[in-house]
Amino acid sequence: MAHRPNRHSLFLVHLKFLKWLERARPLSNGGRTSPHPHDVNICCFFVFQQISKEYGNVFSLQYFWKKMVVVNGYEAVKEALISRSEDTADRPRLPIFEKAGYTGETKGIVIANYGNSWRDHRRFTLMTLRNFGMGKKSLEERVTDEAQCLCDAFVSKEGRPFNPHYLVNNAISNVICSIAFGDRFDYDDQKFQQLLHLFDAALKGESGLLAQILNEIPILTNIPWLIDQVIEPERKIIAFLKEIISEHKKTWNPDDVRDFIDAYLLEMEKVKEDGKSTFNEANLIQTTNDLFGAGTETTTTTIRWALMFMILYPDIQSKVQEEIDQSLEERESQQWEMC
Repeated sequence: MAHRPNRHSLFLVHLKFLKWLERARPLSNGGRTSPHPHDVNICCFFVFQQISKEYGNVFSLQYFWKKMVVVNGYEAVKEALISRSEDTADRPRLPIFEKAGYTGETKGIVIANYGNSWRDHRRFTLMTLRNFGMGKKSLEERVTDEAQCLCDAFVSKEGRPFNPHYLVNNAISNVICSIAFGDRFDYDDQKFQQLLHLFDAALKGESGLLAQILNEIPILTNIPWLIDQVIEPERKIIAFLKEIISEHKKTWNPDDVRDFIDAYLLEMEKVKEDGKSTFNEANLIQTTNDLFGAGTETTTTTIRWALMFMILYPDIQSKVQEEIDQSLEERESQQWEMC
């Protein structure tokens, strides 16, 4: 049987490669080779702050065989991201996503290259989300209803210790589901739970050390058992979304647009004669995936941090509760101004 290298041997190879980089020629502007990528991932802002004290707010580092430019400080960041936004708007090549099937102009929005496809999909998505209630009372009602379901789920624990992560994730994801799929899921729905765990696994895998190594040394993505560790959850998410889209196609009615998927299918129908259009099923899958990635994990994490701080600082929790009670003024639910 052929010897199959494990993670430990790969790690040693990786360290050897970094040692080779340390002997590389320093950059012309005085930059230095980067620390170990895992260290950068954990405390990069500390590392970059220290380096900026010696080399200024804009400097470069050698990261594997790529030059990485680091921008520190409000004025420098404002110039890079606002004053000269088009110069810094593009995305780097990410080989792990190419192996998952996102290539060329079929990358949705989040990982798409800056260009016409990105502009068209961003514009379409924002317009469609507004049509389905973003910033309006109709979405507010969905959020209020889901918040009540979340509170009921908390109460059902009857004071027993529990991890709120997936319950909060259920609630946030259901708001996205109601827009993307036209329906919500019960918290104990096995299919729904499988999807949420896949999103969680995909996020961890695609942001981990192994993913960083594969993106920087693309030839390693040709090792099936290695790349599978990173993108297998993503492949399963794609399969799940394909199934949902297939079900939508069976009942699709252009005169009755029920959700985001229906709206996208209608747009595909409108531009099907346009040979240059990038509205296709591959982009529908990735754009729908983006809605969950951008709208679920960020909000879930924010709420979890808020819960943790309320637990750690009960005096602040009491003040927050008091303000909420005063605001409600004996009304059953508070109407929020959506932004």
